Amino acid sequence: MINIIMPVVKKYYTVSEKLAILKILNRRRLDNNSSYREIARELGVDPSQLRRWEQQSAKLEEFYAKRKRNAKALHDGYKSQLSHIEEELLEYIFEGCEQGLPMTIRLVTAKASELDDTFRRKSMVAKEHAIRRFVKAHGLVHRVHTHESQRSLAEAEEQATEFVLQMRPLLAERNRSQDYIINMDQTPIFFSMVPRTTLSPIGARTVHVRTSTSSTMRATVSVCITASGRMLPPLIIFKGKPNGRIQREFTRYNQGAVYVVQENAWMDERVMKIWIERVLTPYVATAPQGVRPLLILDSYRCHQMPSIVQLIEEEGTDLRHIPAGCTGLCQPIDVGIAKPLKDRVRHSWEDWMVDQGTGTRRFSPPPRALLSEWVVRGIQSLENALIQNSWRHGRFSFFDEDLNIDVPEDVHNNATDNANNEVLATEGTVQV
Repeated sequence: MINIIMPVVKKYYTVSEKLAILKILNRRRLDNNSSYREIARELGVDPSQLRRWEQQSAKLEEFYAKRKRNAKALHDGYKSQLSHIEEELLEYIFEGCEQGLPMTIRLVTAKASELDDTFRRKSMVAKEHAIRRFVKAHGLVHRVHTHESQRSLAEAEEQATEFVLQMRPLLAERNRSQDYIINMDQTPIFFSMVPRTTLSPIGARTVHVRTSTSSTMRATVSVCITASGRMLPPLIIFKGKPNGRIQREFTRYNQGAVYVVQENAWMDERVMKIWIERVLTPYVATAPQGVRPLLILDSYRCHQMPSIVQLIEEEGTDLRHIPAGCTGLCQPIDVGIAKPLKDRVRHSWEDWMVDQGTGTRRFSPPPRALLSEWVVRGIQSLENALIQNSWRHGRFSFFDEDLNIDVPEDVHNNATDNANNEVLATEGTVQV
C-alpha cells in the first residue's frame, strides 16, 4: 500500500479578511477569555499568524483606508512608472468623474501619454497594462454609471442623516442667518441637450434623432443658493485659453453672470479662487455685524484643497463639507435645483431647435452667448420657494419645523437690503 502525501496548500489572506478575523478574535476574547490557540483552531488559522496580524493591525488599517483591501502583502510593491505624474493623472480622473465624463482606460492612457513623452512612445498594449495596474492600485474600478453612489443606500442614508443632525445645532446658533447659510455646487450644461426618447411609429426598426454638431460640447455652471431662497450670480466656465478669443467675447454675454475660461471647462483651483473673489466675497461682505456666514460644499477634490479652505476661512466664513456619496440626499442644489435648472435650459434649447426649422441640413451648436442667456434666464426663473424647499428635504432637512435661526427682524431687514444692493452691484459681466 502506497501512502500518498497531499501537498499543503498555503492560504494567503487579504487585508479585509485579516481585519475581519482580528475583529472576531477581539470579540471572542472579551466574551469567554479564550486563548489564542483555541480561537485559532476555531478560525482555522495558526496562532502565530493571529499574533503577527495583531501587531500589524495599524498597518492593516492603513492599507484598508487606501482601498488596498484585497492586498495580500503589506508592502506597496514595485514603484509605478507613472509615479511622477500620479497626482496630475488622479486629478484628471477625479475631475472627469465629477463632471460626469466617461473615464475609460483608453482615455486615461491618452492623458498619461500627453503628460509623459517617454510613456507615449511605449506600445499601446504596454501603456494599457500600465494604466490598468495604476487604476487598480488606487482602488478605481469600472462601474455601471448611475446618478447615485453604488454603495448601499442604507449606508449613504445613515451618513447623510448623521451629517444633517450635526449641522442642525450649528445652523441654530444665534450668529447665523438664513441669508448667509450658503450652498455652492457645479453642474454641467451641454450645448446639445438631446432627449433620450422620441416619438416613433410602432414597429419601426430605426429611430432617428437629429442633434447639433459637437454635441458633447459643454460648459460648467457654478450655482450658489442661500437657505432663505436667494440665488447668487452664477459663474459659467467655458472651454478656452485665458486671454484668448473666447474670453474677449464675454463683453457681449448676458450681464447676470460671471464668466471664466478653463482648458477643460472644469472647476479647478484657479477658477475656485475666482469664484471666491467675484461671487462669495462681495456677498458675505454684506453680512451685518454679529452674523457669521457658513458655506456648505461637497467633497469634490478642488473644494478641499488647503489653499481654498484657507481663503474661505480668511473671509470670515465657516466651511463644512458634505460626505462623499451623500450629495444626492442632502446637498440642496442636487436635491432641488440642478434638475429644474437643466429642464429650463433644455426647453430653451428645444425652442431654438424648432426655430432652426426642419429644412436645416446641418445643425451647428448654439453660440456661447446664447447658452449663457439660457442659463441666466433659467436661474432667474427659479422660484424662491423652490430654493427654500431644497434645504428642507424630508428627514434630511437642515432645519427643524420649529427652528428659528434668523437674527432679529431689524437686523434681518438690514441684511436683506444690503444683500439686494450687493447682488445688483455684482450683476455685471466679469471677464477672467
